[in-house]
Amino acid sequence: MSERSFLESRRRGRARVFALATLLPLFLVFARAFQLQVIEGPLLRQLSEENRMRPEIIPAPRGRILTRDGEVLADNAPAFAISLDPFETVYLRGDDRHAPGRRRRPTELAATVQRVAALTSSDALEMEKRIAYERTRSYRPIKLVRNADPITVARIEEGLAELPGVLVEVEPLRRYPHGTAAAHLLGYLGEITEAEREDLTARGYRLGDQVGRSGVERRYEDILHGRDGMHFVEVDALGRTTRLFPQRRPLPPEPGTEVELTILWRVQEAAERALDAAPSLMGEDGPPPVGALVALDPRDGSVLALASRPVFDPNEFNAGISHARWQAVHGAESPLLNRAIQSSYPPGSTFKMVTMLAGLESGLIDEHSRFSSCTGAYRFGSRAFRCWKPEGHGVLDLRAALVRSCDVFFYQAGLRLGMERLTAFAKSAGVDKPTGIDLPQERSGFIPSREWYDKNYGPRGWGEGVALNLAIGQGEILMTPIELAAFIGGVVTDGIVWQPRTLWRFGEGDDAVETAPRQARRLPVSAHSRALVKDAMEGVVMEAGGTGGRARVDDVRVGGKTGTAQNPHGEDHAVFVAFAPVESPEIVVACVLEERGHGGSMAAPVVGEVLRAYFAPDSTAAGAKVSLEARR
Repeated sequence: MSERSFLESRRRGRARVFALATLLPLFLVFARAFQLQVIEGPLLRQLSEENRMRPEIIPAPRGRILTRDGEVLADNAPAFAISLDPFETVYLRGDDRHAPGRRRRPTELAATVQRVAALTSSDALEMEKRIAYERTRSYRPIKLVRNADPITVARIEEGLAELPGVLVEVEPLRRYPHGTAAAHLLGYLGEITEAEREDLTARGYRLGDQVGRSGVERRYEDILHGRDGMHFVEVDALGRTTRLFPQRRPLPPEPGTEVELTILWRVQEAAERALDAAPSLMGEDGPPPVGALVALDPRDGSVLALASRPVFDPNEFNAGISHARWQAVHGAESPLLNRAIQSSYPPGSTFKMVTMLAGLESGLIDEHSRFSSCTGAYRFGSRAFRCWKPEGHGVLDLRAALVRSCDVFFYQAGLRLGMERLTAFAKSAGVDKPTGIDLPQERSGFIPSREWYDKNYGPRGWGEGVALNLAIGQGEILMTPIELAAFIGGVVTDGIVWQPRTLWRFGEGDDAVETAPRQARRLPVSAHSRALVKDAMEGVVMEAGGTGGRARVDDVRVGGKTGTAQNPHGEDHAVFVAFAPVESPEIVVACVLEERGHGGSMAAPVVGEVLRAYFAPDSTAAGAKVSLEARR
């Protein structure tokens, strides 16, 4: 090869190397550009949008709760919430505004919390505990203050530039317009706990959401709770919202379903008022008594009123409740306890209807039965069992014994029946079983048995004498107010005990779904026996010698039964149960007042106020009653 050819070949080789060295970087640049713009373009575009876009939850309002005569018991009102996003990329004073944002340091987060606590007059330590707990379980902004007042919100808004990650949000806040009224029926709300998180997250809840904790709010949580919505906002370099993000359509929230309860507001209001005014009705001074009242429609189990004392205000729980306040509401008097369905009491003489029916159904007693004269006490063995009337009642038949509530008569009736026959009948009548009311945490009463006595006292540690106490509703017998009302409802109607219910219908307009009553059981009692008890109960209220005269209502035939239940921990409990009108019962009311003595003088006036509200003579109440009957 000539020298010239050799040089030409080397020149072409160098040109190829140079071309390759030039084109390869260009190829790599174009390949990377293709990857970024074509292959990864959609993903990077999404990441870019997310960097300037923030999703914000739009909480769904809970469904309203109304009475069936239209009174609003629970609704929602807009309220301000102050939240902190501990994960948000932020810029702090002194940072290079052209540099990328960074996560806030723990000291910076603590400083923000301290400042928020100072501006909202809150406990910084509680806030820090809340953040430490929730930030490991959720990436959502953490609500530090709920239901903030406008002045507090103004302070926060004014200092937002110095409060990185702090947000002021508007959320629907549960509101109970009548405060403490019907509190135990409605229940209250609370934030979901860690134990509930996994289950509720699968159902669309988020940490920080509120759920029903008791009452109707808990029982019908699935109906009342709506579905949260979401919208998307643009944020600037400081993390501040600038506008709605135009490329993403918002998802509107779906409000919870409205529910209507079986409650009649005028009856509920009267029950609340009568319990609070009980001391004055009794001619006394002092605070409202501890106790409960429940009113049912015996024809279908509808709860017309339910009240318990002491009471609480469910509005307190909506904005979050402090630990100290939580301890207070769990105090000695247990205001959160729904005594109408969760407290069991000796029924006292109201149990005499059970003894009367047991005797009639067994054939051991009839309407003409008479026992030894009541002289104020009955001696059995070495013990004298006393009657409430020291001078005694003399010789009475079955009806007169119930009207005058003669203990001595029923001591002897219980002795004739025997413990096992009496308790077996009571169990078959279901007086110790939960009623199945559609409220959570109902407790049952108690009827002892031979096995129970043998276990607790030994086979030789008890005898026939226990039947005397049981026959008058003392001893180990316990019933809840709702159990007493449901049982009497079956006795004074057609023998059917309906399952008590609080939900009348849910939904609105043509989509509303009305619930159907459910039969709990049929009493093992003949129509003749029921009629005898019903007639005697009328005498208790309507006759001059009856013990329940203070429950009378003008122009209405009322039946009832008083009870004075011995309490080993203090004064006797006052018990009273009533129904009306006698000819066609529409309402049954049971009331227990703890440590208030005789049922006829203490509980009967309270029940009388409720009956008067139901059978109100004024045109408004009468019109409401007619309207209700038309909608049945």
